[in-house]
Amino acid sequence: MAEWYCSALAGGGGVGTAGDPWTLAEGNTAWGDGTIGTTDRLNLKADAVYTTGELIWAVNGVANKKRIEGYTAVAGDGGKATIQRSAGAAVLMNVTSAQSEVSNLIIDGQDSGTVNFQFVATYVRAKNIESKNAGTDGFYLSGTNTGQFINCYSHDNAAYGIRGTYVFISNCLAVSNGNRGIWTNGIIANCISKGNAVHNIYSGGFPGAVINCISDGGTGEGIELLTSSPAINCIAINSPAGGKYGIKLSATGAAAAFNCNFFGNDADINDATRNFNGQAIDPNFTDAANLDYTRADTALNDLGFSEIGMIAAADYKIDIGPDQQAATVDPGWFPAEANVKITVVYGDSAQYTGELESEFGVLTHKRLREIVEIANAATTYYANPASTKTYLKTIILHNNDTSAINVKLYNVPDNAEAVGTAADANKFFDEDIPAKATIFVEFDDEPLILEDENDTIQAIAGTASEVTIQMVGATQ
Repeated sequence: MAEWYCSALAGGGGVGTAGDPWTLAEGNTAWGDGTIGTTDRLNLKADAVYTTGELIWAVNGVANKKRIEGYTAVAGDGGKATIQRSAGAAVLMNVTSAQSEVSNLIIDGQDSGTVNFQFVATYVRAKNIESKNAGTDGFYLSGTNTGQFINCYSHDNAAYGIRGTYVFISNCLAVSNGNRGIWTNGIIANCISKGNAVHNIYSGGFPGAVINCISDGGTGEGIELLTSSPAINCIAINSPAGGKYGIKLSATGAAAAFNCNFFGNDADINDATRNFNGQAIDPNFTDAANLDYTRADTALNDLGFSEIGMIAAADYKIDIGPDQQAATVDPGWFPAEANVKITVVYGDSAQYTGELESEFGVLTHKRLREIVEIANAATTYYANPASTKTYLKTIILHNNDTSAINVKLYNVPDNAEAVGTAADANKFFDEDIPAKATIFVEFDDEPLILEDENDTIQAIAGTASEVTIQMVGATQ
């Protein structure tokens, strides 16, 4: 591993050493042209504020397993370098190389532009990063890529605090963001989300779970769970008036709350039959107004809230402590195909296994449909296989023609396990695609689920062989 260096005070023309560092722009170029090689680390010295427009940390022949890390005096000392938006509307820190790790930064969007920090790659990790004042999201992992956000703090951003479809989010804090504080279909563990709009924590479904988390206030639901997502050992307080719940469960599916505590909510939970071993005890947080969620007494400890959970596949423990920025655990990569099982231990109660474990099978991410041209008659472009559940996340349509072309998409149920017929009753998309344009039909909140053999996605284009279609999702 080679060490490379940037300084906010560098004048340009350096060679990337500690004694003759690059500017941030020069370091960015070295990342993209291959000077910074596989497993190398680019160290950003916290000697002044780095001001910049968009930086794309791009893929090249040796793009994988690189690192960007802030420091104060000596590389690896844990100091945080500050990157501040100076201009531009694009993503401020846009990391597109796989298996990258970025850590020890403060990113300030200056209330302009779009996303502060974005990964457009898989098997990536962000650690010990504060993201604030973004024009949209504080942190975003795009598409169906997988990765981790660990010990991150996202606050006062115009839209989401932290979001991504298949993300492991651990020991993070999301405060006063303009949309959901934390959102993923992955695992949310040991996090605190306070005062966000829409929802504090949103688990979008398989294979998600919310474990050992605290939701405090906000303007929407505290914790919302879709499909099979469970909330385990969570505390939900101060949901707002207007019928907002501390924990809201989806109307269908196996979403449930296990050993959760509710206090001071306008409404605790929308389905009491799926609230197992729930409590309604004042948690007596030391100073929740100032983000100190240590507890002043042991009332919840005595009722089984030991604040200990475990992801068996990674074999590590998590607990909510007084300092969310000082976690010592590092669970390693969370690959998309990991067969993750959850076991939670609380007090003297029996371990909760069984149904939850069965919900966590092997999730295989893939391109469900290779790119192909759409015909001028209803045609099947994806058929759900037997004994499989498909989670469709994105349909990508591109019009190669010089004129707009209408495209219709259909979610067609099986007909006794044979392919059914496209009709207005199962049509879900009917739009004119502009000339040379690309349209992303995305199911961000909850995937479109195909469960039965020969449930199909069908399409028809107004002109044959001019619009292409491809699909991305996961199968179980």
